[in-house]
Amino acid sequence: MRDPNQGHEWFWRLVAVLLLAALAWVGWVIYQVQPRRIATDLGIAAGESARRAAPRAVAEKKPVAAEPSVTPPVSATEPAAGLKLAQSIQTPIPETRPEPEKVPAVVPEKPVVREPPPLARAEPPKPKPSQKAASMPRVEKHELTPAPSQRVEGEFRRAAAFLQQGRVSDAEARFAAAITLDPRYEQARQALAAMLIEQRRLDEARNLLQTGLTVNPQQQQFAVALARIDMQRGDYSSALEVLNRSRAGVLPSPESDAVLGSVLSRLGRDREAVDAYRAALGAAPDKGGTWLGLALSLENLGRRNEAADAYRRALATGTLTADVKQYAEQKVRQLR
Repeated sequence: MRDPNQGHEWFWRLVAVLLLAALAWVGWVIYQVQPRRIATDLGIAAGESARRAAPRAVAEKKPVAAEPSVTPPVSATEPAAGLKLAQSIQTPIPETRPEPEKVPAVVPEKPVVREPPPLARAEPPKPKPSQKAASMPRVEKHELTPAPSQRVEGEFRRAAAFLQQGRVSDAEARFAAAITLDPRYEQARQALAAMLIEQRRLDEARNLLQTGLTVNPQQQQFAVALARIDMQRGDYSSALEVLNRSRAGVLPSPESDAVLGSVLSRLGRDREAVDAYRAALGAAPDKGGTWLGLALSLENLGRRNEAADAYRRALATGTLTADVKQYAEQKVRQLR
């Protein structure tokens, strides 16, 4: 028969094994739950040095005022004075603390001893100005003003700048101001006259040029421009008179000779016109318009061969417009 005590023994052995396993599992879980301390040698050394330096830093720490930081200006419109003032502050402004009130100490009074008033010192007599110093003229200070020539040139430069910007009315006003300051300033008068002629304001341009010729009767550029205006108005006699006055006693310019030849030709004086044209071409042979005027005067005089040659010379310059070029080619074919 089987012993009943033997079965109980195996039961208790199994219970003991299960308890040991349970205890082992609980211990492993507790071990896993606890925080681990993993550090390298470098981390441990850093921590130790930080702990040693902390008390020392606390002991040596003193209140230090923060230095002001200079920030650059936010925009270009910030005043320059404010920027300079900010840059000039290099140290913080010390704070002012209220001082404790001082109790005045009791001091025994001393007898007041009145001293006699000090004697007035006699001032030495002022030296009288010498006769030489009295005779010297007194120099008065005057404010420096720009010379008239500088003012005129300034007005002319402003007018030229306005003209380049397309501000015609402003340029006209500045040219007129320059002429008012100095009527002999010919550059401003010439520029203003050109503006008026371009705007077809011929009466104003004529008056301006006439005034310039009154200041300088031998100004040939003004005379040529005025003569052209008179020719456009059909007043050839006035144009001839203007040119002759400006040419008296001076060497005529090629332009003046060419305009004179055109005026003489319109007046029917072609022989004199040929001489004026030839004089102009002697100094400026590349002017196609002058060769064309010479050809017309020669043709009026019946000098066909010379006229045809003048037409060919005009074509050779390459300066004629399309219509004038076509006219000159037709004349060359007709005069063969």
